[in-house]
Amino acid sequence: MVITALWCIQLRPDFRPSMHKVLEMLEGEVEFLEMPPKPFTGIDASPAEITDTSSDYIDSSNSAFDTN
Repeated sequence: MVITALWCIQLRPDFRPSMHKVLEMLEGEVEFLEMPPKPFTGIDASPAEITDTSSDYIDSSNSAFDTN
């Protein structure tokens, strides 16, 4: 559960899993969860870009967890 939480707090929306994938993780349907990158390292955007919500959330097809 902690690894799932770490994926969900990523600053960059494109690093966060879709809600569908989060449910799969919590229900144990994902066999192996790798550790996400540390949420506060390697940020290549300014704070204004990180907090900008105009791009909305990514669609699940671009998720790092998408297995389809």
